Amino acid sequence: MKKLSFNQNILTAGVVLALGIGGSTLVDAATSGSVSPEGGVQISNTATATYSVDGVAQPEVKSNAVVVNVSEVASFSLVATNEDGTPNDDKNEKLPMVGPNGSVTFTNKLTNSGNLADTYTITLANAGGDNFDYNNITDATITATIKNSDGTTVGQPQTLKSSGTITLQPGQYAELSYTLQGDGTGVGGQQANATITATSQYIGKQDSSKATLTNTDNAIIKTPVFSIVKTASLTQIDLNKTTEYTYTIKVKNDDKAGYAIDADNVLIVDNVPAGLSIDTGSIKVNTDKGSAASTTTTGSTANKLVVNNQNIKVGETVTITFTVKITDKDALAKAGSATNHADVYDNYGPNPVDPNNPGNPDIHDSTNPNTPSKTNTPSGDNPKSNDPNNPGTGGDVPSTVNFSNRGLTLTPNNSAEIAPNGSTTYTHTLTNKGNKPESDLTFTVKDTAGDNIDVSSVTYTAPDGTKTTLTPTNGVYTIPGKLDAGQAGKIEVTVKSNNATLNTSDAATITVTPAAGTNGDAPAAVSATDTTTIKGMTLVKKQAKDEACNGTVADSAFSDAVINNAKPGQCIVYRIEATNTFSNKALSNVVIKDAANQWNTKADYVTNSIKDSANGATTAPGDAAVSSNLDIAAGQTGWLQFAVKIKTTK
Repeated sequence: MKKLSFNQNILTAGVVLALGIGGSTLVDAATSGSVSPEGGVQISNTATATYSVDGVAQPEVKSNAVVVNVSEVASFSLVATNEDGTPNDDKNEKLPMVGPNGSVTFTNKLTNSGNLADTYTITLANAGGDNFDYNNITDATITATIKNSDGTTVGQPQTLKSSGTITLQPGQYAELSYTLQGDGTGVGGQQANATITATSQYIGKQDSSKATLTNTDNAIIKTPVFSIVKTASLTQIDLNKTTEYTYTIKVKNDDKAGYAIDADNVLIVDNVPAGLSIDTGSIKVNTDKGSAASTTTTGSTANKLVVNNQNIKVGETVTITFTVKITDKDALAKAGSATNHADVYDNYGPNPVDPNNPGNPDIHDSTNPNTPSKTNTPSGDNPKSNDPNNPGTGGDVPSTVNFSNRGLTLTPNNSAEIAPNGSTTYTHTLTNKGNKPESDLTFTVKDTAGDNIDVSSVTYTAPDGTKTTLTPTNGVYTIPGKLDAGQAGKIEVTVKSNNATLNTSDAATITVTPAAGTNGDAPAAVSATDTTTIKGMTLVKKQAKDEACNGTVADSAFSDAVINNAKPGQCIVYRIEATNTFSNKALSNVVIKDAANQWNTKADYVTNSIKDSANGATTAPGDAAVSSNLDIAAGQTGWLQFAVKIKTTK
């Protein structure tokens, strides 16, 4: 309240007019001083009398004059009456306005403290020195309840708009009440000023500069201030070992903001990333300042956490915990990480936010800075967009979890057949199936069955095609460079036979070992086995007795068994069989020879008896019986056949 020179608690304007002494007008106010214009009211009264003496009329007699000087006092006060801690002054200060579009009701008391009736013009206006305006200042309805000095109400309350008037009799006062609404541009902690002005018509006629009193109506935006902090029980997750983990969401109505107010019917939502599933039975809600923990979590699904109808007092923290299960390793591995966000919704009024369709609530706070939030709190260059991240007032912190899915494959298992002095090269594809680069890879090549082959060379071909010959250190080969996720390299191992026995086998196992890693998330070593079998040609000489010497011998008659009781003059048919033991490779240029000196001293070659499996150009003995050049398919047998006749004379 503006301070008077004679009264520190009432702002008063007065006019005193004195009749007969030269009237004066006096206005007392802290900012105006006083003025003394001419004027006044005087009541002057004389009497006359007439009379007769002896029937004769006498001159009129006039009395003395009596004088009444009338003193009129015009005086009024305007007092701010909202409860703001400083009563009976000229300012309603820091009245709470809930939200940027909130409303606040101001009250002021206008008193006619003079001794004559007066009419007052009441005006409302936005004032400067603030952050935002009221949007209905000229349309606001002012309710004036007029009362006598003893507090009794006079008639019905009057309503008027800005620039309307009310009339008060001496000693009466008017309780002025009106509601103003914020224009929606402010944020928490910002203030708006309006003025209410009362102008006395009576005083205005005397001195317009002394006829007006002004009070200030000040409001501050109050709003819940949510600080959202989300954490995970694990931040580095090995998808090969971990099947579930726990999230914690802490929502605090931040009392570091002096403009914070209690929040009702808060909705808290968390949509978990693809590849995770909420265990809805694990959801727990706790509070730390007495608000009842919400039990309205029935809207939660495997993909969405919903905690509804939660009240949060200023300074109170609501803690929500829930377990998520890993349901899709590939999706999480592909993503590599998940920054999981929580969202908080609230309305200022009694209507809670619809959890199925939040729409456009009064407050939407999120740990995601890219979410178009509406927190109504100051934040950087754009206070309407979002509140600051930790550690500022109302700061929000998301939770980032990194997913590791390290994994290698080594394919294929190989097998090959080689000749007793042959060699072969095995090729293996080493693929990084995980989502992290793999470096410092090593491998060994170990003989795990038999001792028939030796490793002659090992090479590695990188994804870019660079081929490197590797030399082991203490039996361990090191792969140069790295394999990024999804890339593949080739390991080639060349082995040779050490003149091994035909049809024997050997096995060599290649084992690739990943590096340990920084989080102990090394996958298992991978192996592939190469099996080598020694193949070639077997040669079996068989014979059958042809007693008639006519060359007619069944195939089944041939055997490598000893023939007993043969007689001179009988014939022996020889068949030499060459068998290809390879399963997938033909033998070529096979020439079968049988030296004649093994039998020609005791038997004679039977003319025209020589032949082979190819019906080729054979060579009859002389020195040897010789087949044509034979090609023998895999698993097949070629042969040379001829007959001799046992000599009858020595």
